[in-house]
Amino acid sequence: MSSQKIRSPGSLLRSRTLFYATAEAMGCAPTPCSMAKQWHQIRQWNDSLSLWKRLRRGLPLGAANQSLLFDHFPQLRQLFENPLFTLDPKVNEWDDLAETICIGGKPLGSYYGKLSELLCDRVDWPCLPVHLVLLQTQGTRFQAHRMWLEANLVAMAGLCRLQRPISNVRHELDALLFSALFGTSPASHVKCQSCLARWMPVEELFNHLQRGQWLHADDQQLALLIWNFREELQRELDIGPHRLLSETKSGLPRSLRKKWCRKCAQWRDHPVQLNGFCCEYAH
Repeated sequence: MSSQKIRSPGSLLRSRTLFYATAEAMGCAPTPCSMAKQWHQIRQWNDSLSLWKRLRRGLPLGAANQSLLFDHFPQLRQLFENPLFTLDPKVNEWDDLAETICIGGKPLGSYYGKLSELLCDRVDWPCLPVHLVLLQTQGTRFQAHRMWLEANLVAMAGLCRLQRPISNVRHELDALLFSALFGTSPASHVKCQSCLARWMPVEELFNHLQRGQWLHADDQQLALLIWNFREELQRELDIGPHRLLSETKSGLPRSLRKKWCRKCAQWRDHPVQLNGFCCEYAH
């Protein structure tokens, strides 16, 4: 029973995501040997090879090692504590949890209000649990949000899964997403395959922008750009992005730069919170 607890989908996803995020923070290859060598320079008396092997398999860190890791790489604590990894349909009271959503320090209001509009902008992966919570609600209070997510969450999830470090564990993330979106009945398999096919064009666009160093190839910003400015983006690509990008150091053509900066300012001024946790992750 304890083994099932340890390897619950959320726990396994968290450990494996933490493995890749730690390698990125260390600046080394995501392999246990490379990470052990790097960690030895930080903690010379600590033989950590078995620790990284366990983490790569999806097993959790012990409390002492976890504390040491967060002392050296404090940004990893924010990742580790993201609610995405602890959502549990058997435990969570979804409507009560949705009531804790705040945007810019204010409770989420009507679907037609400004705060909801800002939340609908957010396809950076740390905000994914907020959308998943709203999707699972049952009451009338969040009915409009729920209906919008039923129509849009598949597309949003397609962008979330492209962002590091969560992109390194797509198989585990897809399993969690498909369960939330379609349930676990045999009929859901067809929907899952349809989903994967639907995500391919956006992944090609994402990779194209990344190769072109749009927004300096920052995963989360690229996903937000595609989601919020898809039509403008396509127009810019049609008239020749290389010429436009050469005119600015921002990694964006001039025609999009002001709109993008305004959006970013709004998001900075309105951080998204779920149950007291700020759903932002700066890597």
